[in-house]
Order: sequence, then C-alpha cells, then structure tokens
Amino acid sequence: IRDTNLILADVIKYIRMLSKGLNSDMLASYGLRESIKFELDRISQTALIECKFDTEGDDFLIDAKKEIILYRMIQEILNNILKHAEASEIHIHMKYTASAFILNITDNGKGFNPEQLVNLSINDAGSGLRNLQKRAQLVGATLQISSEPSKGTRIYIVLPKQPQHATTT
Repeated sequence: IRDTNLILADVIKYIRMLSKGLNSDMLASYGLRESIKFELDRISQTALIECKFDTEGDDFLIDAKKEIILYRMIQEILNNILKHAEASEIHIHMKYTASAFILNITDNGKGFNPEQLVNLSINDAGSGLRNLQKRAQLVGATLQISSEPSKGTRIYIVLPKQPQHATTT
C-alpha cells in the first residue's frame, strides 16, 4: 500500500506540473525563461534525458501573443524529441540580442531527413513540422531545422525585435 501511495503521489505531482505547463497563465506570471526552465525540469525528472538550458543577454518584452506561440512551439519541439528522437540530451540556448530573440534547441537523438517529413501528406508524419513553420510565420520568426539520421537535430528560431514606439506627452 505504501508503494502504491508513493506512485500515486508521483502521478498527481506529474499531472499538476503538466497542467501548469499547459496553462498560459504560468507564462504570463513567470515569463518565457522560467517557463522553459519548468518544462526542462519536468523532462529531467524522468532521469532519462539530461537537459541543459542557458541564456545570454537581457530579456526584452515580446508581445504576449507572440510569446505564447513561441512557448507552444517549444512545447511541440520538446514533445517531438521525447516521442521520436530517442535522445539522451536536450540543450536549449536562449539569446536576446539588440535586434532579435534567438532560440537554439538541439538534441543528440537519432535525427531524421526534414525534407522527407515535410513532403508527406497531412495525415502522415511531418504535420508537426509544418505547424511549427506556420506558427513561426504567424509571429514573424524564421525557423530552420537541421537534422540528419543518427546525428541529432537542431532547431533555430529567430524572432526580430519589434521597435519600441516612442510615446509623446
């Protein structure tokens, strides 16, 4: 009974973490950096994948709607790594520059041929990659996917910084 209670407590904890991750309120409350950390911590708790996360530069304000879409893209990418890559490492590098927000996500998994997947029908594999491209276009970002079989995958997202409008009084 004690073992069952421990397992049940772990399941409840995992479900709570998962629901927090799906909730965009978390993103609004804690920001993109902390929300990504939360996702990677959740994955690390499985002890199957080592997650690394580092950042450069000072955060700048990203439009809330764009930030939510970026966050959903990251969740989709992480989900794809967990489902398909058979990776033992995930590394996310987030960089704020004077002109852009840059996100680099890599894994050491089995890799794939991106052109083959994108060209499959909507009902086959590859619709996730098309959805990532569409979301990137929606927020004005560029998305590059580099992968080769048995060499892992690298996803590079660049969102240009929106100019700040001067306010007049």
